[in-house]
Amino acid sequence: MSLISSYLSTRTECSCGALHEITTQQVDIGPEVIQNLGAAYQTCFSVPAGEITLFADRNTFEVAGPQALESLSTSGLDCRVVILEPESGHQDVEATADRVDEVEKNIDPSGFPPIAIGSGTVGDLVKLAAFRAGLPYAMVGTALSMNGYASGIAAILEDGLKKTISCQQASLILLDSSILLTAPPDMTAAGVGDLLSKPVSHADWTLASWVRDTPYCPASIHPVSDATHQVIDRVDAIAAKDPSALSALSESLVLSGFSMALAGSSSPASGGEHLISHYLDMEQHAQNQPIRAFHGFQVALGTRLSLELYRRLRDIDPKTIDIESALSEHPPTYEALRNRIERDHAHLPPPIRECIQEESKAGWISTEEKREELEKIRDLWDPMWERLEPILEDSHRIAHAQGVVGCPRTPEEAGIPRPDLRRALLLSADMRNRYTILHFCRDLGLLSRWSENILETVFPD
Repeated sequence: MSLISSYLSTRTECSCGALHEITTQQVDIGPEVIQNLGAAYQTCFSVPAGEITLFADRNTFEVAGPQALESLSTSGLDCRVVILEPESGHQDVEATADRVDEVEKNIDPSGFPPIAIGSGTVGDLVKLAAFRAGLPYAMVGTALSMNGYASGIAAILEDGLKKTISCQQASLILLDSSILLTAPPDMTAAGVGDLLSKPVSHADWTLASWVRDTPYCPASIHPVSDATHQVIDRVDAIAAKDPSALSALSESLVLSGFSMALAGSSSPASGGEHLISHYLDMEQHAQNQPIRAFHGFQVALGTRLSLELYRRLRDIDPKTIDIESALSEHPPTYEALRNRIERDHAHLPPPIRECIQEESKAGWISTEEKREELEKIRDLWDPMWERLEPILEDSHRIAHAQGVVGCPRTPEEAGIPRPDLRRALLLSADMRNRYTILHFCRDLGLLSRWSENILETVFPD
């Protein structure tokens, strides 16, 4: 907790020119900390007594709701409980724009800050709804399944497209290890899968800063870098549900969220591997089908694919980069780009294709600008790798660590057909105006050439 404590309620004017701010005031991790919810809530929000709206789904309320209500009642705080139900035909609640509206309608802007009990979905819904209502919020985690507890963004399906929307951090976060120990092992494995993507996310952010001059700040990386190393070193204990190791994972997931808050975006913790996961989710949503695997499991698959792309790139002699051939695949006009999007994403409904059009258009550059970019990549290849290699030095340990905790070793184990994963690998770069290894390889004309063989190499039958 010492690392977490050093970030709480801090504002730093960084040498990068940005103001880095952590608004989270209190993080409690450990056994039975939920018993302190009422007192912690009063301390954070200066609320002596009154009624609070508490949001959960049926599963998360069952595991943590009664303890939360008891603690709040002991502190003189009444609760109105709102249970979020899945949509018809779906097993779980999904974080969609319509559900955010539903949650916001249950929040009184002149009332007390709401409490979310759950993990990724419930947290994102309450986080964004509270932000729109002008209120802070508290988070009681029920599973170590993702790294968004302390982030200032919400991942929401809007108009069929998965978007990360800036909002706020939780002012109070409680992660009770007694509750977390009861979560299904798959959920903990998914959290590890999400966290172990960070070397790729960091490499992608570095690549974007080098190729596209995207704003980058090393200070934002420190929390998530510390977190990743801590988890890789303790995967065996995490898999065995060792309480101290789960506490370490809890701290690591919070630190990962702090990195995103410091950066003011999800860049330190979300790169091409997350785009692959988002694309898979988007396709399912477009067909009104439930998500096939935990976000962290899909990210784990995407991480291994991205790492293989980096490995193959490292073996390339930059003198062999064929700029003219690469330029032949670059859309020379907006209209050409639009035609390609319509062709490649024809299986998606028109409103989703339109959203993809907007994202792709925002990242499009002219043929002459693309030529200059490719020449820069070719001419400064070695300096680029001098920056990337230290970031990726532990990448050989990631697949092993994923397997130890129980992440799927193949797409089939995650319930994802290989053609779907290959399509996500090839097309997911279109859905976000954020430069990643997927964009880099596509621009060099390598992504389509390598895609089939990469799946066979990373996930042999």
